[in-house]
Amino acid sequence: MANLHYCPLCGNWRRAFDEDEGACRVCLMRRFAAGCEDAIARELATAPIHVRRRFGPYVGRRGTLGVRPPRPTRRQCGDDYEAALERWELRIARMEWDAARQRLHRIRVAKAEDERRQR
Repeated sequence: MANLHYCPLCGNWRRAFDEDEGACRVCLMRRFAAGCEDAIARELATAPIHVRRRFGPYVGRRGTLGVRPPRPTRRQCGDDYEAALERWELRIARMEWDAARQRLHRIRVAKAEDERRQR
């Protein structure tokens, strides 16, 4: 635990800690994903009904994570367990952020296509 820092947001010990933001990389990725989800909600609120039906919550598997990597165990990692767990959590958080960004992109493209058709 020599290189680990305590994150006050998630309460975990992390290797990389951003002093300016006051959070670890995992918390930052989760914050970015939440920002994308907020943007998705704003975009869907102003979207036509057929776009909302296509991209609304619980519609299909578009924008979901897919297959999650297996969580590391202490037996597999030994003394490097905390670092391996952090890498795993960071990977999951990045997958969530990437899925939200892709969904937001697809919603914006669909709205732009709808506006072009209406001209």
